[in-house]
Amino acid sequence: MTDKQITGEVSLSEDMLAPLIELELVFVVQDKLTADATEEEIVAKTLVAPGLEIPDSRFNDWFPKMPKEQVCADGAVGGKVAFGTAKAYTYADLDDINGKLVLNNTVLDEGSSSTVMGHPVHAVKWLLEKLGEHELSLEPGMFVSSGTFVLPKPLEAGTYTGEFEGLGSVQFKVEV
Repeated sequence: MTDKQITGEVSLSEDMLAPLIELELVFVVQDKLTADATEEEIVAKTLVAPGLEIPDSRFNDWFPKMPKEQVCADGAVGGKVAFGTAKAYTYADLDDINGKLVLNNTVLDEGSSSTVMGHPVHAVKWLLEKLGEHELSLEPGMFVSSGTFVLPKPLEAGTYTGEFEGLGSVQFKVEV
């Protein structure tokens, strides 16, 4: 592992109803990206960091029952994102990366970046195309969590680590 970064703490008692944990790459926008951006431009205009996302919902017992259209349409699963050190990578660097979701030194699940629409850059491209339909773009300073490598797990107390082959790791603690 390289560049392990502890990003902080999360409390299960903080206005969360049914939080989950996901293993994701986070793209940090450096230069404006529009709907016509190529995959090469997306890679050139972003930095990428190891990330963990905590989706939550205002609905109890929502996953996996809530239709994906509802999740997207009204931001029904807003939550938190923690990410480590963002660096420049090539398209090939991000292809088929192995990742591990770890809780208290026990591997909960493992997956690959290819699970995310074949390649995580495809997810950012898809988002840009959807934003373009509304004449919106991604601006410097914005970030995109590109999609989970593994099925979401219920968030519980402990120390979570997301380990990403060749990209480093990110870690945070969940308290009750």
